[in-house]
Amino acid sequence: MSQSGIGERTLGGLALAHSAIQQLIDYGVREFVIAAGSRNQPFVNVLKNDTQFKKWYGFEERSCAFFAFGRARQTNRPVAVITTSGTAAGELLTATMEAYYTSVPLVLLTADRPIDCRHANTPQTCNQERLFGIYAQFIDYDEPKAFEWDLRGPLHLNVCLEEPSRSFIDTPPFTEQQVYFRKPLDSDYVKLEHFYNCVNNPLVIVSTLYETVSLKSFLLKLKAPLYIEALSHLREDPDLHPYSVTTPTLEGVDGVLRIGGLPTHRIWRDLDTKNIPVLSITENPFIGLRHGDFIHANIEPFFKSAPVRTYNKTGNPQSISLNKEEAAIRSISEWAPTDSLIYLGNSLPIREWDKAATLEQKDFKIFANRGLNGIDGQISSFLGLVDPNKTNIGIFGDLTTLYDLQALWFLSTMEAENIQIIVINNSGGMIFEKIFGVEEMLNRHALNFKGWADLFKLEYSNELKSPYGRKIIELII
Repeated sequence: MSQSGIGERTLGGLALAHSAIQQLIDYGVREFVIAAGSRNQPFVNVLKNDTQFKKWYGFEERSCAFFAFGRARQTNRPVAVITTSGTAAGELLTATMEAYYTSVPLVLLTADRPIDCRHANTPQTCNQERLFGIYAQFIDYDEPKAFEWDLRGPLHLNVCLEEPSRSFIDTPPFTEQQVYFRKPLDSDYVKLEHFYNCVNNPLVIVSTLYETVSLKSFLLKLKAPLYIEALSHLREDPDLHPYSVTTPTLEGVDGVLRIGGLPTHRIWRDLDTKNIPVLSITENPFIGLRHGDFIHANIEPFFKSAPVRTYNKTGNPQSISLNKEEAAIRSISEWAPTDSLIYLGNSLPIREWDKAATLEQKDFKIFANRGLNGIDGQISSFLGLVDPNKTNIGIFGDLTTLYDLQALWFLSTMEAENIQIIVINNSGGMIFEKIFGVEEMLNRHALNFKGWADLFKLEYSNELKSPYGRKIIELII
């Protein structure tokens, strides 16, 4: 590092920033989402001239965190979001909570003022020690040191830095010496065997999955009724249709086997009031109910060797009538090109896709944020997930969209050309109309999104046109 005109404190800050980022690189981080500020200038400095790694720049920390979360899911590698101190660090909480409940390796690299400023109410200073509580492993990085991280959830690396220089100087390149990987989970089949022994009329609920080859083979041998959600990537598989249940019910069911992430359908919550065996087999270490049992396992290797009981029971596929919103979802699913990446914003779109989307096998790659089921950061997460080799389609409700308008900032540096953002505008939170039926719960409005498209210079349409290029499609229901 050149020391011309640079004080020792600045050089020390650059050395700390370089060391911290090098250790993240050793853990497999190859992308950084940066919300530049004053205190985190040393991180910007040491990354500025390095061409090995992908850098994204945003101005709003919550959006940056969800974008990084999406990138981590798309690349299946840890991704770091870098912020300055104070409230900027606090903006990362919601994405951190989502990453915690979905075991996504999101790194929170926060710049901090010196430790002796923490309790003095100095400007832009708060106590950032263990800021995210149980939701992130915490490292207070006040000197270069090794740390252990299992990559199964968020990591918060907090670095205390003196006042940074206003100059940017050359710093040493980073090296790729070592990469840590997640250790595989053990496969224990005792609980599955016990489930077989006590359940004669099971319902199998299949939700979020990333690999399905071994599981599909298992389900075909199991021959049990299946409620298959879109996020499993098995919903449209014709081989499983004879066992599929269109409208799941617990009537006559004496046990539920859940495979994959947290289910979307209301039946999952209803299980809290039922005294029947529930076994969850999931890559996340959470049961998802107040009772029952679970196996924490890597899905693909688990089902490659899993014992299976054959039940010889079929499903009950039924024709269903669709309301206007569900009909819109059906039209979108039929319009979307084969092999599209589909992102389903929470609230109504994800439920309506499960109910109404085409069953034609179109090899969609489907994503949603189902850790906490919130509407935070949905568009940012979608843009982080975008694949430049696919047509990318995000489907959002109007309030969900209003929650994340600034996310389109990232478009200016993205390579992907085919990005369709579909807003289903029903003038408020109509999911609550079905549940509560009172005006105070609906947040009604008379807004449209043409101005949003104009602000970011995107094509705008009120109908499904060519699914190519970049556009905002607002379907008014």
